[in-house]
Amino acid sequence: MTSDYAPGWSPDMLAMLTGRTATERAAFVLPLLSPGQRVLDLGCGPGTITAGLADAIAPTGTLIAIDREPTQLPLARSAAPTARYAVAGAESLPIATHTLDVVFAHAVFEHLPNPAAVLTEFRRVLRPGGLLALSSSDWSSAVVEPRTPDVDRALAAHYRLRREAGGDPFMGARLADLVRANGFVDVQTTAQDRVDMTYPQLADYIHVRVAAAGDSQAAEAAARWSQHNGRFTQRWHEVTARSI
Repeated sequence: MTSDYAPGWSPDMLAMLTGRTATERAAFVLPLLSPGQRVLDLGCGPGTITAGLADAIAPTGTLIAIDREPTQLPLARSAAPTARYAVAGAESLPIATHTLDVVFAHAVFEHLPNPAAVLTEFRRVLRPGGLLALSSSDWSSAVVEPRTPDVDRALAAHYRLRREAGGDPFMGARLADLVRANGFVDVQTTAQDRVDMTYPQLADYIHVRVAAAGDSQAAEAAARWSQHNGRFTQRWHEVTARSI
């Protein structure tokens, strides 16, 4: 979904993505869905969340699933065969104006170089009164304990890679304000702390990426960090709003 998706599509990333379901990740929007609606799942990835969204609007609804990464669509079709699929960028959706009831995007906005332009596109495709539902991570509120110098060095390198790819690792904290500033109303927000991976798994995840980027000092720090146990929870901000 970005010009340079920082996490990549390695097996560790795909394993994490395929463990996500709508029951958990879209719980804030599922009660607002009903049969017959036209819903967009932007950044559908391997489709494990998509499947739950499709079930919520069955049997008469239409679920459109879009991802910029074409390798994800065969996985998504297997997980959610009733959805309609397309490969497209978030700023130029192959959807007619004012035809959607709901736009949903999980773990997308923290990777977008131009989130305001994407919100403008969402306003275009949503009908008046249509529902926007976004969930984005916020590394500024993540709990990583113990917080050693090695952890700090590796995390700083991780944040830098995210920014160099055009994203914002702290997006979740400002997502609601961004939605308001871009013309949506009735903005509601909640926060969830989730265990996306264990403390040493996070260290390994960062190690692979900073090593590939050539940051040997951060890679060594992450390798030392991975030898220890601790606690990691990620903060997720969930935002709903209405189009006008």
